Amino acid sequence: FIFMSKETEPTSSATDELKTNTDNVRITELSNELSQNIDSSTSMEILRILRSCDAQIFSGWRGYESVYDFIPIINLVIRQLIVVLRDTQHNKVILSGSGTSGRLAFVMCRALNAYLSQTNETACFDYCISGGDKALLASYDSVEDNGEIAVQDLLSVTRDAHKVMLIGITCGLSAKYVGAQMEYAMNSKKYTAVLMGFNPASLARDCIKQVCMKLDRCTPKPHDFYMDGEMKDDDEEEHKHYRQLPAHILLNPIVGPEAITASTRMKCGSTTKMLLDIIGVLAMYCRGRPHNLQLSAAQLNAMINEYLRAYEGIYRDTYALQHLPALSHISSAIGDTLNSMQGRVIYVGHADVLSMVAFIDASEMQPTFGTVLPRYRTYFEGGWQYLGNKQGDLMLLDDDDDDDKFKLDSKW
Repeated sequence: FIFMSKETEPTSSATDELKTNTDNVRITELSNELSQNIDSSTSMEILRILRSCDAQIFSGWRGYESVYDFIPIINLVIRQLIVVLRDTQHNKVILSGSGTSGRLAFVMCRALNAYLSQTNETACFDYCISGGDKALLASYDSVEDNGEIAVQDLLSVTRDAHKVMLIGITCGLSAKYVGAQMEYAMNSKKYTAVLMGFNPASLARDCIKQVCMKLDRCTPKPHDFYMDGEMKDDDEEEHKHYRQLPAHILLNPIVGPEAITASTRMKCGSTTKMLLDIIGVLAMYCRGRPHNLQLSAAQLNAMINEYLRAYEGIYRDTYALQHLPALSHISSAIGDTLNSMQGRVIYVGHADVLSMVAFIDASEMQPTFGTVLPRYRTYFEGGWQYLGNKQGDLMLLDDDDDDDKFKLDSKW
């Protein structure tokens, strides 16, 4: 760790030196230097390693800009979302992704639509996930690189909308499914496109690098919003980028490599959920305020900062010393269970948001750790009916040879 005062900024040569080993490899694909020995560590040691790796969500990684540095860019995304939410009857907000990113998109849309329904407004949030609703529970990698299907999926949920905000999520800036939708949106006047990922645009996968570089050029840099190292005060004229919002935005803070190499459903997944929460909640809050009480850019930045610090507090509490023994015991018990021949891990719960988190967690075990689906499952009251996905109960679909994997209700 290198600690610097406000008066001491890293030189370009020092920053270049920090980045030399990432010139040709995406940061999300690198091995994290903090977890080199994780495969031979005890459960307690693994928790401490995860704590150190997750700290990079907030501290940033090496010389790159962190989530805190990206507060002005988060501000721009919220402001664009507010514009779309002024007419929920005719406008749409689409969250799109593959794998974990698509599952998080689904969860976020569901939560925000529930909020709109409470205020008797039209549910305007919708999701796209490569592979359709089946991919909420199982991985379908073959469709993640099909750009034609991606555009068809986007058009199917936006055809009648007047204005659309597309938030594409690809943690490694690597999903062609999302890249194809972004490219289409950027060439249509009714779309505002936001791409969320955790690599520099220059390190994006070749199949979407052109889109990422174009978005990078469209998006102001975080340091553009600061004067002499300080954000502008309330009584100063707002920055030009706040007055004239960019049509398309790249939101890509760098949170560093994963504890398990390239498993971006871990730290990057947490960061995705955090940013989606902040953007969605603050946009909902701001759009409901009278015009004469709208927040200034500086006030909104302060609220974003407050939310980030609240999430950082949750991180610190999760890994607090008093919780580590219990977490270690549970982790060891799960490991022993999966190491046995017939061992199974089953989450059971009520129809609530915690069950949805468990549902996503169980779905990640096969692609991340190779744990086959029957050995790591989630069941909760209401099942697919509670989830409220587009295709409903996937057990009823007759085009899959193994519908047993779609059992979800607690009755099973």
